[in-house]
Amino acid sequence: MKKWLLIGGIILVMGITASPFLIWQLKKPADLNMLVIDKTVPDQTFREHQGLMWMLNQAKVRKDGKPYEISKDYAGFYPKGDKTYSIKSLPKTNSADMIYITDTYGVYKEDLGVKAKRGDRSQLVYGRMTSEDVSYVKKALNGRTKTLIGEFNTFGSPTSLDVRKDLYELYNVTWSGWIGRYFEEFGSEEVPAWVKSGYKKQYNKEWSLTGKGLLFVNESNKLVIITEKELKENPVWFQYTKQGKKTLNLQNESAYQYWFDVITPQQKSDVQAQFVFHLDSQGKNKLKENGIPLSIPAVVHHNKERYDTYYFAGDFADQGEVPSIYQTSFYPVWKKWTEKIGKEDESSFYWTVYLPLMNKIIDQQQNESQPASVTFNKNMEIYEDADLKVAGKVGKDYLQVYQNSKWQDLLIKGVNMGISKPGHFPGETAISKEEYLGWFKEIGKMNANSIRVYTIHPPAFYEALAEYNQKAKEPIYLFHGVWVNEEVFYDSQDAFAKENTKEFEAEMKRIVNVIHGKATLPKWTGHASGTYTADVSPYVLG
Repeated sequence: MKKWLLIGGIILVMGITASPFLIWQLKKPADLNMLVIDKTVPDQTFREHQGLMWMLNQAKVRKDGKPYEISKDYAGFYPKGDKTYSIKSLPKTNSADMIYITDTYGVYKEDLGVKAKRGDRSQLVYGRMTSEDVSYVKKALNGRTKTLIGEFNTFGSPTSLDVRKDLYELYNVTWSGWIGRYFEEFGSEEVPAWVKSGYKKQYNKEWSLTGKGLLFVNESNKLVIITEKELKENPVWFQYTKQGKKTLNLQNESAYQYWFDVITPQQKSDVQAQFVFHLDSQGKNKLKENGIPLSIPAVVHHNKERYDTYYFAGDFADQGEVPSIYQTSFYPVWKKWTEKIGKEDESSFYWTVYLPLMNKIIDQQQNESQPASVTFNKNMEIYEDADLKVAGKVGKDYLQVYQNSKWQDLLIKGVNMGISKPGHFPGETAISKEEYLGWFKEIGKMNANSIRVYTIHPPAFYEALAEYNQKAKEPIYLFHGVWVNEEVFYDSQDAFAKENTKEFEAEMKRIVNVIHGKATLPKWTGHASGTYTADVSPYVLG
């Protein structure tokens, strides 16, 4: 009897031990094509996207039926060992369901192939978000891709100001110019060399700080230092907002101990979580004097008609150590609960916050039944026969639109819209997408139904018009002008001279491609440029 009890006990223990692995094997895999962009891979630890890839594989998320490979399944910088490398460009054809920009800071000459980096600022080898990158992302979001995720330093150096503005429109946030980080020990090698040299320049003395501390640095390399005596327990604390708890159904809180951006949302309702700084009165005053809030957005979610964007204002996917085995079901749950005992631990954030957050975002993505696509106003009808599709035509006394399966007169109530705004020259094309959207909403409230533009506007105009019209009760129609520079007439004094009509025809062709969202216009002084991906052709009446 004792023998059988012993055997039974052994079998029970083996079953309990093996059950997490067996359950994981029985779990149905989920297919999700995620395009990961990582330009900061100086060595073969792949640290900047290691935490993300482990999470995907543990959740049994598959790319074309196969596990994600940390050393292959990303676009960006590929270290080959020593100081040799290659660059993997973005795919020519986009097939991504989701795009995740993990890090764009880049790789610098002094860090290439070095695991124990000092943090010196040296010559950039590869990095930054480019206008081509942003154009690719915009085109993807107007096609198959449903979700865009970005992380800390997407906006910062070495990304240019022009590209940064485009990214602001995508994520619906702006960057203050400040970044920050909590350090467990100011006297450690974790403090980058560029911080220490900046300290010497600012205070005219060598870095000699020790103990815990909170560091802020702005674009001008100004340092704001909160010392240990000015800190309270858990100086940087992550917590969900009421909106985040409602939208994501997540409530976990944790200390956060790495780099973060100080950002401002365009809409407060987009903020799903925040970092709260726990400081004494002296520490609070230091932040106040430098215009840094005591709480800042940590997760911002902006919902568009065709896609969703998430901005994580921290290095969330950057995880130094992950388990070598991911084929087990309950490990993340076990780590989550054990880490709750020590919420101030460095790894607590990854298990307590990041994994549940990413699982939730992926679940929401997969619950969307249809792929993202260009959609038009639900109240619109397009006339279609064997030869053509048209949104409107000329009637006897009025322009007409196709409604209720027949042509109906449309009384034009229009607004002229130029390409400039106060304080800027027309050639600067300085109007943002959010400003265009705001104007369209006001125009709609006026009960106007049409806009006339004189020339090609920047991509933001067409993106905003398409987005507004998808949600509006009644669409705003577009009359698009064709602009030709007067200078071309000076020599011939003849508007119908061949060289002049040639330019006019070229501009008309450009506009046709622009309104169909199929144009890329190079930079041209005094004119709009960029990649045009928004199709507004159903709203064009002339």
